[in-house]
Amino acid sequence: MDIKITSLSESAISVFIGDEISIETNKLLNSAQVFISSNPFEGFQELVITYHSITIFYDPLIVFLNEKSSPSEFVKKYILGLPWKKFGKKEKIRNQKVITIPVKYGGEDLEKVSSLKGLSQNEIIELHTAKEYQVFMIGFLPGFPYLGILDEKLKIKRKDKPSAKIQKGSVAIANLQTGIYPTDSPGGWYVLGKTELEMFDPNRKQRCYLKAGDSVIFKSI
Repeated sequence: MDIKITSLSESAISVFIGDEISIETNKLLNSAQVFISSNPFEGFQELVITYHSITIFYDPLIVFLNEKSSPSEFVKKYILGLPWKKFGKKEKIRNQKVITIPVKYGGEDLEKVSSLKGLSQNEIIELHTAKEYQVFMIGFLPGFPYLGILDEKLKIKRKDKPSAKIQKGSVAIANLQTGIYPTDSPGGWYVLGKTELEMFDPNRKQRCYLKAGDSVIFKSI
């Protein structure tokens, strides 16, 4: 396994696993997240997952006081000592959920996607609802889930000219990804439909409705 470790600052180190979007890499990173969160070192603060990396944030002063050595070197050693070969195996990742998202299809771009892809609107809906998607990460906007991987038949590049406003709850696609806009926002993805579920609520215990590692199934309503 090719692991690249990079210091981002005196209090953050990233671990990169390859450079492609894949379900296997994402499962490995989520498995690592569970392990690290359950086996933290003194000074550990939090971690953030992306498509093919995981960033560990820590308090360098606490690490130094506990280890009496370079904080960054200690964290790098901690990372290298993790059981990477065991991560991402077939066992179910703890706390992972399979969540059904009800969608009213007929979004503002459904007809455009139908024309560009040479598929009927019903075929697009059937393809979009046929798969179980992995939540790769949360980003762009608070609560915005990056989901994949789309059926190749739905692969479509981002809009050449982004929309000035995409409505809250819009379920959209771009490249081999699908996502849900948690609030009104400009955006370059093609909208297929809309859900009434709240993707982000600052007053909720789990503010983001979805989290990295969850699986999502879209259901047409």
